[in-house]
Amino acid sequence: MKHQLFLSGRYHTLNADQKRQYRRKIAAHLDFCKKPVVIQSRMHAAAFFLDAVLGYLAGHDVQKQIIARLIRAEARHLESMYGPMAGITDPKQMFSTAGYPFFDMFRYYVTGLVFDRHTCGIRRFTQTHPAVYDPILDRFTRAPSNVGGITGCT
Repeated sequence: MKHQLFLSGRYHTLNADQKRQYRRKIAAHLDFCKKPVVIQSRMHAAAFFLDAVLGYLAGHDVQKQIIARLIRAEARHLESMYGPMAGITDPKQMFSTAGYPFFDMFRYYVTGLVFDRHTCGIRRFTQTHPAVYDPILDRFTRAPSNVGGITGCT
């Protein structure tokens, strides 16, 4: 963090805005040492990328079919490992539990989207956990909520 802001000198030579930004980065770093903050960030990161996958797949049917063919074996493997439990569980529970490997769970839900499984639950998850990347905090955080509510699920 120091090297980003202290290129021209020391802390006392920074202007007020740079000092405020540096203190905010330190506070964000210390805050990220707390387990609930890490869990929230994991959920927001998952929601951010799952929303991007949903958006991409919606307009690319041919590419979706190609991707499905390429990841068929991985999808079967993930479904056999996590399907019985994750298929009936809210993604929020799966991403907030340290007992499950985050990347495996993410891949499980991505492959589910490609094969049209768990779509409603994932859409609900992304809409109830809207996320953006905050470059100052260097992590994913809550975005302003959608006013329209959850769409596409019954």
